[in-house]
Amino acid sequence: MLTETISSISNPSQSQQLGGFVFISSCFDVWGGSEELFGATAKCLKQQGHEVYVFKLQISTHPRILELQAAGVKVIALNSLRFLKVKHLAFISIYYLVRLLSFLPIPTRCYFIHKQSLMLQTLKQIEPSLVVISQKDSDNIDPQRSFLLHTLRRIEPSLVVISQGDNFDGVKYAEICLELNLPYTIISQKASDTFLPYGNLRRMMQDMYRKAKFSFFVSQHNLSLTESQIGYSLTNAEVIRNPHRALIPEALPYPLIENDCFKIACVARLWILDKGQDILLKVLAQDKWQNRNLQISFFGEGIDRDALMDISTLLGIKNVRFHGFVNNILDIWHHHHALIMPSRAEGLPIALVEAMMCGRLGIVTDVGGISEVVEDNLTGFVSKGAFFTAVDEAMERAWQRRYEWEYIGKQSSIYIRKIIPPYPEKIFADKLIKLSNSQRWK
Repeated sequence: MLTETISSISNPSQSQQLGGFVFISSCFDVWGGSEELFGATAKCLKQQGHEVYVFKLQISTHPRILELQAAGVKVIALNSLRFLKVKHLAFISIYYLVRLLSFLPIPTRCYFIHKQSLMLQTLKQIEPSLVVISQKDSDNIDPQRSFLLHTLRRIEPSLVVISQGDNFDGVKYAEICLELNLPYTIISQKASDTFLPYGNLRRMMQDMYRKAKFSFFVSQHNLSLTESQIGYSLTNAEVIRNPHRALIPEALPYPLIENDCFKIACVARLWILDKGQDILLKVLAQDKWQNRNLQISFFGEGIDRDALMDISTLLGIKNVRFHGFVNNILDIWHHHHALIMPSRAEGLPIALVEAMMCGRLGIVTDVGGISEVVEDNLTGFVSKGAFFTAVDEAMERAWQRRYEWEYIGKQSSIYIRKIIPPYPEKIFADKLIKLSNSQRWK
């Protein structure tokens, strides 16, 4: 049993000084960019002698998970999904359906009823033993919730950190913390202008943030938008930065421009709903872009890879390539002159920060916190929105100044270093320790 591995700190003197931390991730994927902050922070806390636990919907031999385990962090799969293994594809489909529905004006009460119904029906079909309906509460049984309640009681952490991929998907974890009277803090990695919490969800979100010991957002835009969405001023909130993998002292050398061909990289998960690669493909299908000496390389994996390749083929686009996931981000920027991100929703994309650190300008959309780090026409080119004409206009401005990209990229590398510290996870770990200590000595 996973819970049998959980033990309290055995050294009495240490237990008076060091608290235990629990991180709960709402990310459905084995690992996502939204998990880099808590992952790096968990290792920092463990190195300082704290007991650290990470709860995820699913775990595997992903390098980041192996790193956590090697550092001594206990990584635990949430009970309701422990036995899925190869059958988890059905749950992925449900998850993305729910994410799609979140963009539509559907009453939240109906949305959650529909979501719960889908989950329970699928659980029964895939693995009947996972759904044990009690006679006392047959309508509201949730194996994941039961597992978390039982396990958190045993751990008794000094602080729970709920890591959200969006700004609303940790609600049920906050409710569990409140039921157990556990102090918790929240990380929100994204807030979308296209999402509006209705009815019960808005009240649940307001309650979650109001009762949190502190809330962290990766951009000021996300913080302000969340306040607007829930109609509540978050006095116990601030912006925290994500760690990145471009830890270099200065910009990389600019790549050679061979045969006057400019190479642009689109670095993002292949997920149309948020990342908007479909918009870029439609722009590129125009004759003017097909006749220019330009190459676009897509880097990343995701459920929309086949869809994007099919769109590319349908539109007859000849100057795009799909390269998959690249572990060393510097490899990309040794060979590409600029970044393009046609995103529909963002927090503050790590890929953009890394590109700027490497001295590569961004052609980006004005969503999330992007305009907080990119100055239009100075350190990059900002589209007014994630739609065809706006992205095309920003690309056109960039193209007309393509022989200035090296200079603009260098300016962006100087600018981003003023905003993003080299090791945000250390700053975050210190903040969590202070929050933990303030709770323990009350």
